[in-house]
Amino acid sequence: MRTLISTSLALAIGAAYGQPGAIDPSFDPGAGVDGSSVKDMALQPDGKILIAGWFDEYDGVIQQNLARINSDGSLDTGFDLGLLANYVDLIALRPDGKIVCTGPFGDGMARLNSDGSMDPSFDCGTGANYSIYALTLQPDGKILIGGNFTSYNGTARVGIARLNSDGDLDTSFDPGAGAPNGQFGQYGGVSSITVQADGKILIGGSFIEYDGTARIRVARLHSDGSLDTSFDPGAGAEDAVGRIALQPDGKIVIAGSFTTYNGTSRIRIARINSDGSLDTSFDPGAGADEGIYTLALQTDGKVVVGGIFEQFDGEDRDRIARLNADGSLDSSFDPGSGVSDQYSKVYILALQPDGKILIGGIFDGYDGTPRSHIARIIGGGGIGIGEVPPRTNLHVAPNPVVSSIQLIGMEGAYPWIITDTQGRLLLHGTIGVGAEQVIDASSLAAGNYVLVVSQGDARRTVGFNKF
Repeated sequence: MRTLISTSLALAIGAAYGQPGAIDPSFDPGAGVDGSSVKDMALQPDGKILIAGWFDEYDGVIQQNLARINSDGSLDTGFDLGLLANYVDLIALRPDGKIVCTGPFGDGMARLNSDGSMDPSFDCGTGANYSIYALTLQPDGKILIGGNFTSYNGTARVGIARLNSDGDLDTSFDPGAGAPNGQFGQYGGVSSITVQADGKILIGGSFIEYDGTARIRVARLHSDGSLDTSFDPGAGAEDAVGRIALQPDGKIVIAGSFTTYNGTSRIRIARINSDGSLDTSFDPGAGADEGIYTLALQTDGKVVVGGIFEQFDGEDRDRIARLNADGSLDSSFDPGSGVSDQYSKVYILALQPDGKILIGGIFDGYDGTPRSHIARIIGGGGIGIGEVPPRTNLHVAPNPVVSSIQLIGMEGAYPWIITDTQGRLLLHGTIGVGAEQVIDASSLAAGNYVLVVSQGDARRTVGFNKF
């Protein structure tokens, strides 16, 4: 049961600080998405947001299945895809601003220019012969896809394939017999892919083997597609792994519909060590009572999860919850009634650099406030957190970045973080003074990133590109 406090005190706290888990009123999508769902999203370095799914309009304007919105929730009318014959499942943002997307249209994949127009230089041929459930861009621009397909453009590729940046099959990545479907038939195969800093590839799904070797729903591959046998999950997850996220310390958070990992109870979420063994220091207790569809890691180690669950570890949490770094429920994050309609689902979460949380899925409101399939909620701190005072005049050089970032306009010492466009923490530290105001970015792959510098409750955000 939730602890009850007086209504007046709750309102005062919410108005002054923005209770974590409460809706962010500064993000107003108006009529929102007119359609079935929002299934994926990506954050641009400039703060704009790409959303994909199954819809015909955004805030009353025709915008079919893919749209770009401003940071306040309004539609960016400079992005015009035109009419797309079918819905969009997945999107990935390239460093040059182009957008790779997948779905049951044409040959199943396309690449768009930054204005939404089709990029004709991307040609996937006949593409994958069945559904694509996972899409990840490598630092070198190559594209990893996972799903329940058995071939790509006529060449055998079971469950996973890698493409060159132009859409052709990358034949240097050979998964052999790959990851065939497990017990879930057409909904099986590979449903999540994450690339480690060393180039190794983590995959999750419903498969029970990889290239003929037992790997129960989670595996790690070498960069050439061969199985990395140093990663051994043992009995693995007894049901599907839908999401994988990599912590900065190399530990791996997995979520899905499973209830055990290698024989130990872990109900729909677990953390595993870099060798595949269970990390017993992360214990979610009774876990989620139904499936977890999406997760995101905060910079403080907390984990935000979304899905179709109504409770977490016995406490009411309607389709969204936040966990502490040890897996216990974070009681300071209270979504109220959440997205509690009978058929509601949270398909996707994205963490903004300011700590706010974007959610997309199937819902028509959040904690009693109308929000059609997309909303933004408070992650911590106050509503409308200010930037580091203007006198700092922060910018980075060079931009694009090659190997290091020079911070210009800073006075004093401030903590900083660097995230990717999905809000995942990659680097963190404290800015020094003078010559020490340089961040080593050599470990970052090519791509778009966000630098956040903090001063108390104030934050300054700068997007940059790494070559």
